[in-house]
Amino acid sequence: NIMADWFDETEDEPDGWYEKALKEGYGFKSDKERSDYIKSLGDPMEHPLFCSTTEELEQSNHPMKEAFRALREEDKSPTELASMYKEEGNYFFGESKKLNASERRKKGADSKYNKLLRDAYNCYTHALSFLPLDANGDEELLVVAQLLGNRAQTSLERMEYRSCVLDCDAALSLPLPASDKSTSLLRSKMLYRKCKALFAVRRYRDCLLVCDFADKELQGQLNHESFVAWRRQCGELLAAQQQRLIAEKQRLKNCWTEQWRRATRIGATLGHFKPREPLPPALRELPTPSDENSDEVAVLIRYPQHGTSDVIQAASAEDLLVEQLAVLLPEREDEDCGAQGWDRLGEYQVSRVAVYVARAAPQEGCSSLAEWLGVCQRQWMLEKGSITGEDDGDDKDTKEREDLQEGGEGMPGGDFYEVHLGCSLRRVLRAQGVLLCGGVLRLLVFPREGSKAHDMFRRNAVIAQLLPS
Repeated sequence: NIMADWFDETEDEPDGWYEKALKEGYGFKSDKERSDYIKSLGDPMEHPLFCSTTEELEQSNHPMKEAFRALREEDKSPTELASMYKEEGNYFFGESKKLNASERRKKGADSKYNKLLRDAYNCYTHALSFLPLDANGDEELLVVAQLLGNRAQTSLERMEYRSCVLDCDAALSLPLPASDKSTSLLRSKMLYRKCKALFAVRRYRDCLLVCDFADKELQGQLNHESFVAWRRQCGELLAAQQQRLIAEKQRLKNCWTEQWRRATRIGATLGHFKPREPLPPALRELPTPSDENSDEVAVLIRYPQHGTSDVIQAASAEDLLVEQLAVLLPEREDEDCGAQGWDRLGEYQVSRVAVYVARAAPQEGCSSLAEWLGVCQRQWMLEKGSITGEDDGDDKDTKEREDLQEGGEGMPGGDFYEVHLGCSLRRVLRAQGVLLCGGVLRLLVFPREGSKAHDMFRRNAVIAQLLPS
């Protein structure tokens, strides 16, 4: 109205309205004020008007972002909004399928293929935010199931198999009308995608269970032949897997038996594994049962002050402790640094260290070959589960597996021998209470003087002397 009044009053001078508006206090007072206003509008290239995806709109920092979001979603019900973003996700997924094989093989988050799949996944996720998984109406439930199914397919293409399985399970659990043809088709697709994801991660047993379920529910329907083929493949692979497992168990049993024989020849006692002190990879290779007269033993030397360790894979029981340590911690003329890279102060030299070995109660050792084989088999199963992620639901096993994965327990305490460096390994192994935990002799090494860690260890431990015989 003000503009109209100005034009009416200045018909003879149509250009005078601008000057009159400025005189009355309207408009920018200075070039700086005008510049600041233009800057407040944001980068024109980041204007929400030019956003092609929901993700771009979410990432935009333009001040009009919320206005454009509200305009886009204005006067739409939750179901209509979910359907709108579902169609947007379908568009991006469809575009990804149009790319040629070379473009789809390109790796990296910024590749065109991965970007299209990510946009599709985000659209489906945003669409699901408008409808709860426990929606009441059949129409809403069907849209939720379709969104979960589409997102599962997108996860499958992105090789995110766990997400795919979770979405398939969520869609299959929805109370969709059983008589509806669209429900049957949707369930078939969910089972198909779940099977494909499980097969990809080699969960053949679970895949076989889904195939059996699908065979009963989808007889003669979509993808039925694929389920039959998967069931046959899974059966064959499981049989081969079982054969390999039997052979591996026999090989391990022979190796564990050889460990028992060597310990018996040396006069050592084998003990249970320490769940919070997993063995380094270099000590996980078991001795072969070829040399029946060997008296070699694996040794793990820990340096608690630095949180590191050394490994001797095969030390003779007749070797003196000083001989082995002299190789790892030699005397040096340059006292400013040690032979080990982490020993910056040169504290770890064979003549300057104190060595300790733990003492255990007699009942902690294995009294028979059968008990030792049982201990080894249990540890093997725990380690196998920590690698594959399998869980049989046993709370005790789960706790032990968590301890195994967690690693070292910090500064040790308990009963220990301080070992004279002139002792042979056989002398150490035959000392009362010394165990080969997991078939490995474990030693602790500290600088003898000037080490706070050593002082703390001695305050917390009960220490006896072990001298050469």
